[in-house]
Amino acid sequence: MASISRLAQSAILSSLRKNTLQGTMTQLPFSNFFEQYKSPIPNLKTNRFFHSEAQYHAVADETLESIQDSLDDLFESRGQDEEVEVSLASGVLTIALPPHGTWVLNKQTPNRQIWWSSPLSGPRRYEYDEGEGLWFYTRAESVETLGRALKEEIHQIYQLELQLNEVQ
Repeated sequence: MASISRLAQSAILSSLRKNTLQGTMTQLPFSNFFEQYKSPIPNLKTNRFFHSEAQYHAVADETLESIQDSLDDLFESRGQDEEVEVSLASGVLTIALPPHGTWVLNKQTPNRQIWWSSPLSGPRRYEYDEGEGLWFYTRAESVETLGRALKEEIHQIYQLELQLNEVQ
């Protein structure tokens, strides 16, 4: 889909909110934008943009490093029965959990997102909300955070509680 400007997004949101409050939903040229992302109007985050590419890199790097540290702590504390490998290089966090598969989280700089690939849940794109300080996946029926997704999948496999200090 072609990228639309922030001003256009704001105008669409304003019109959608107005029409939703009046109990009607008119077809707007970009109304499928919201359907594609399946984020209901009340749950839309309003502060999803980084002020600079440097800010994006700082936040994304901190997130990936925090996840790596938390996973290292979890698997070191339990004594590895399996050959678990967690590595971070050049903005790509690879989590190999044999025999369950390999998860990959990587920075997607042009979109200022973190992309997720999981053998359990498939691909996802997480967007950062500066106001909340969290990475959100908004293309599902409900909004989900990166930290919650990772915690749930680790729990599903190992029945362990992953402690993520800075990623919720």
